[in-house]
Amino acid sequence: MNCLFCDFVSRKRKQHVDGLPFIPVNKTKHTLSFLSIDFPVRENAHLLIIPKNHFAYIEDIPKPVLNDLISHTALAAKIIKKSYGGCNVWVNNGKSAGQYIPHIHVHLISRDRSDKIEIMRWKRKNISEKKFKDLSLFLQEQFSAAEN
Repeated sequence: MNCLFCDFVSRKRKQHVDGLPFIPVNKTKHTLSFLSIDFPVRENAHLLIIPKNHFAYIEDIPKPVLNDLISHTALAAKIIKKSYGGCNVWVNNGKSAGQYIPHIHVHLISRDRSDKIEIMRWKRKNISEKKFKDLSLFLQEQFSAAEN
């Protein structure tokens, strides 16, 4: 398997694709965080938090690793919020959601009120009460089936 993030974890790769050094900023038993090379604004931090083992999607992660990933993300968010005022936290799960590296990772983008970053914008669409209820019932059924 050829995976950029697995190569970082194994230290097989020591640089990002643009030549900047790969520098872990924090490690836990199951996770690792480092700066992304994609910066929406020069002054902002864009941190990636990954499981050390390869999992393509969030639903593939075993609970102990997932718990560590969430705890690591919460700590990183606390640190970033203290320095910058706030942050966006998101996961692109699957190609259709914008995941282009097939190793699940959490993005944490530092924010301040003046940065003018537009992470996600869409025009809100209205939905009928019937469709809203039908969709809620459908999802309830899907959750119920998944838990059994």
